[in-house]
Amino acid sequence: MKIAVWHNLPSGGGKRALFYHVRGLVERGHHVEAWRPPVAGTEYLPLSELVREHVVPLRWESAREDGRVARLVAPYVNIKRRLRAMDEHCQECATQINEGGYDLLFANASAFFHTTMVGRYARMPRVLYLPEPRRALYEAVPELPWPALPDPSGGFWSIAYLKRFIGNLIEVQALRIQAREEVSNAREYDAILANSLFRRESILRPYGIA
Repeated sequence: MKIAVWHNLPSGGGKRALFYHVRGLVERGHHVEAWRPPVAGTEYLPLSELVREHVVPLRWESAREDGRVARLVAPYVNIKRRLRAMDEHCQECATQINEGGYDLLFANASAFFHTTMVGRYARMPRVLYLPEPRRALYEAVPELPWPALPDPSGGFWSIAYLKRFIGNLIEVQALRIQAREEVSNAREYDAILANSLFRRESILRPYGIA
């Protein structure tokens, strides 16, 4: 088979798993090429030792925080910019993969968004190897991000509480956007691969996908 691999993994266990997956596919006679952004980890077990790698730009500018309002809305602006930049990167990767006549897209997780948009644009069977969902959105690490702020001791209409309240609403909305997009991205793959029954259940619970 002719297999296209996509990832945005840092050095660590996920990269180690990917390296040995790719090595095993190559040893079995498959033609494999990889796509990644420049920010992916390259020092630990580089895929370039095994296959050709295509490095596709991924760029965004962080929101300015040179004022109270700018600082307040920065989490929302940043998540929107990162999602747009990742979408553009994935579209370009998928265009190159589609033009290459590949039989399969073997996508992997991203350090920024565990599931990405590359599966939306690839025009061949698509599988995603996902060691785990983005746990900070669904598990207490050490606290869940969703519960409401505690009631203020000094009254609901104090300026200090209103600032904190609005800031929290914006931060939570940014997380909700990320959660929405990650679930939507996961549903674009023909299959999601997990490495254990436990991880299968940890993906099923937040994404609703077996």
